[in-house]
Amino acid sequence: MIEGAQVTVDLAGGAHVVRRVNVSAMLRPRNVIGGVGDPQDPTQNRFTALRSFKIEACKASKVNRKCSADAGFRTIFRSAKNAFPAGVPRASLAGPDPARLPRRPTRATHVRFVVVTNQCTGTPAYKGETDNDATNVTDCPAGSAQDEQVRTAELQVFSRRGRVIR
Repeated sequence: MIEGAQVTVDLAGGAHVVRRVNVSAMLRPRNVIGGVGDPQDPTQNRFTALRSFKIEACKASKVNRKCSADAGFRTIFRSAKNAFPAGVPRASLAGPDPARLPRRPTRATHVRFVVVTNQCTGTPAYKGETDNDATNVTDCPAGSAQDEQVRTAELQVFSRRGRVIR
């Protein structure tokens, strides 16, 4: 399962006032060179696209200097269960526009992006058996490896002055 997969971003330069965070789950198409797909660069699977997530923040202190301890982080945003929705019969491409997360300003030196679900693990229509064929497993988490992968295209953190923190 991919729940809890995470990446921590050091905002560099001391504490920043985080005013907004953008997240995008858009998948990229296969890299095609001269009309031929690159076998080392397959199409990204729609079921691995991000569905829900949370954002955590930490302000480094004398006790937790580099925000290396999980206890130093607190959740500042939790997305809806269907932040990037999918439909039946299969997951659709998550749109190019990032989810804009308005929130109260938070002082932080580090921001952590934490996966809650991908399309396979978070879409109710992809869970459970949907047919009477015992040889065909239709439950996405049980019948495929897609419950172990997640793809997120972009994470942007905006500071007090509206500049992107890289």
